[in-house]
Amino acid sequence: MTTYISLLLLVSVSFLAQAQEIISKSKIKFIDGSELHVRILENYPGKYVKIAWPDNKEVTIKYSSILSIKHKDYSYYSKYIQTKGFYLEGSTGFSFGKATERDVARIGISLGVSANYQLNSHLSVGVGIEPTAILVTNDNFLMPLYGRMKYNMLERKVTPVILIDAGWSMVLKKEEEDFRTLYYDGGWYAKPSIGIQISNFTLSLGYQLQKITTTIEGNTWWTLNGVTVEERTMKNISITGSLKF
Repeated sequence: MTTYISLLLLVSVSFLAQAQEIISKSKIKFIDGSELHVRILENYPGKYVKIAWPDNKEVTIKYSSILSIKHKDYSYYSKYIQTKGFYLEGSTGFSFGKATERDVARIGISLGVSANYQLNSHLSVGVGIEPTAILVTNDNFLMPLYGRMKYNMLERKVTPVILIDAGWSMVLKKEEEDFRTLYYDGGWYAKPSIGIQISNFTLSLGYQLQKITTTIEGNTWWTLNGVTVEERTMKNISITGSLKF
């Protein structure tokens, strides 16, 4: 019986020692993608850390090679990791497309701003507004209000990104012609995009969809003093540059 109790105590002490060792270890993730679970002996933020290597050796690691550190008392994230919190992003873009088969071309210029929240090092969500002037054949002024999801594929200074904007867009235009008046109304709005992010700057290529309803009051070649409603979807290719600040 005494032997059994002694064996049980020995196993318990060994288990507790192993558990304590696991708790005392920190996770160090490197820029090259590798990681270590080691005990940090000394930490000099921004310079280097000293870790305990097998056989009781001490190894010094420079901060320039470290992506992140997770310690029981503190954490470190390099500037290339997106940390939790709010941020703003301003953008400017150009779009090209056709609204109808009769259009020769359409060019749009936009300026936007979005308020976002970084959920983790990869995913952020937010809301934004992007006033857009449509020039050349369709002189419209659009006001998209949208929700945004942005996904950074890598924890690197340079990373591919996926963006999805979806919401509602107003069309601010009324047009007077001979014997008739044209009213333009907006509708649903969507713009999925792919791009590349370099530090805080993102360049993306997207496919923009925008519903527009045109109400014609007055004479047309097929009606007299009538009302005609036309619905169409504008389809544009967009190129957007945005800056996080």
